[in-house]
Amino acid sequence: MRLERYEQAISSYDQALSINPNLSDVWSNRGSALHKLGHYEQAISSYDHALSINPNLSDVWSNRGSALDDLNRYEEAISAWDRALSLDPENASAWYGQGIALEDLEQYEEAIASWDRALSLNPNFPECWTNRGVLLRKLGRCEEAIASFDHALTQNPCFPEAHNAWNSRGSSLSDLGRYEEAIPCFDHALRLTNNQMWSAWANRGTAFFNLHRYEAALQNYNEGLQLLQPKMPGYLLEPKMPGYREGCGVLNYVKGNAHYQHGQKQQN
Repeated sequence: MRLERYEQAISSYDQALSINPNLSDVWSNRGSALHKLGHYEQAISSYDHALSINPNLSDVWSNRGSALDDLNRYEEAISAWDRALSLDPENASAWYGQGIALEDLEQYEEAIASWDRALSLNPNFPECWTNRGVLLRKLGRCEEAIASFDHALTQNPCFPEAHNAWNSRGSSLSDLGRYEEAIPCFDHALRLTNNQMWSAWANRGTAFFNLHRYEAALQNYNEGLQLLQPKMPGYLLEPKMPGYREGCGVLNYVKGNAHYQHGQKQQN
């Protein structure tokens, strides 16, 4: 239904532009609707129309950067965010977006610095705290990562990316060997996604296995495979994340590993 609303919005914007094509706000909003539908090239074209009318729109430059990043055109995305920030150095969304592109380019410390700047401008930015935490965990800085996730979840325990924050918080705790504390985090992620987050099922099972609770791990994997639905919720279908088939494949893989490793331990 939400996608239909975006399509209806585009139709209305097109009618407005057929009457007056010099409305930069309409071109910008049209681009945002196209962006939500995953039509990134068309979104950029709309943003470009808006910027040809008024090149001093920081938010439009920032949105253009997001669309370019979704197309994996990271250098161009950074240039767009640089332009946004030259117009408005306090645009927290632009600092956040720039950090995402820098992370994609494996410029990790620069990415964290960009996110820190965004958070200094807007500390109530749970998506930024979450991405920061994910990267800190990747760098092995798990305690700092957990603190980042806690900031995000304290501000809003049910924000749109809260399932990722809970899942990643649990993974950070698991990395530290704190499996008992990790399992409730995966439970939160699964509740928020109606049991449709396959990576939370995989991580939860691994935590049980590492606690030597072999039967609980197997039951977890079987339950996940039973409850996952072929049509995953839209918010879980991100461009860089596997879908249902790949998720089931991962669950079967880790389930197989659990059987194998447990067999080895029994043999020894």
